[in-house]
Amino acid sequence: MAVKIMGATSSVGSVVERGCDAAGAAFAGTDRPAATARRAVSGWTEWLLLAAAILHLWEVDRHGRAWWGYGAFFVIVVVGQAVYSLLLPRLAEVRTFLVAGVAGNVALLGLWAWTRSVGGVPIGPHRHIEPIGAVDGATMAVQLLAVLLLMQALRRRPIRLGSLAPSPPRPD
Repeated sequence: MAVKIMGATSSVGSVVERGCDAAGAAFAGTDRPAATARRAVSGWTEWLLLAAAILHLWEVDRHGRAWWGYGAFFVIVVVGQAVYSLLLPRLAEVRTFLVAGVAGNVALLGLWAWTRSVGGVPIGPHRHIEPIGAVDGATMAVQLLAVLLLMQALRRRPIRLGSLAPSPPRPD
């Protein structure tokens, strides 16, 4: 049976389904628009972190030739970012998972800034200031954008993609 609601024809089943979804969301205390925005943000972030993992993989050999520990560190970063990017679509609603992604990537950004300004890491034979290269600069730019998107996903009222205006406030 078709029902006409606000000029649109819809089946009774779909109207009931949407009503149940809205009631379920209200009962569960979830915010459907925020959840949708988080999923959209996680889609972009997933690809950015996968790109960062690939760019880190590009640097494994060069850093591994300098010292095996640096190469091993880069392999761990590659695996961590790749696994995180694969799990992100499934765990985009888990706040601690998003916080872990922000923390891990901010730590990598901080280490990169340290090695490009102060010089060297506390372990390993090389304690000189690294030059900023095209690949590592691109990697950090991609990671910074991923961190900003992860932080956006953590907001209570995320900004809608394609708009600079924040989402309207939720009635409390």
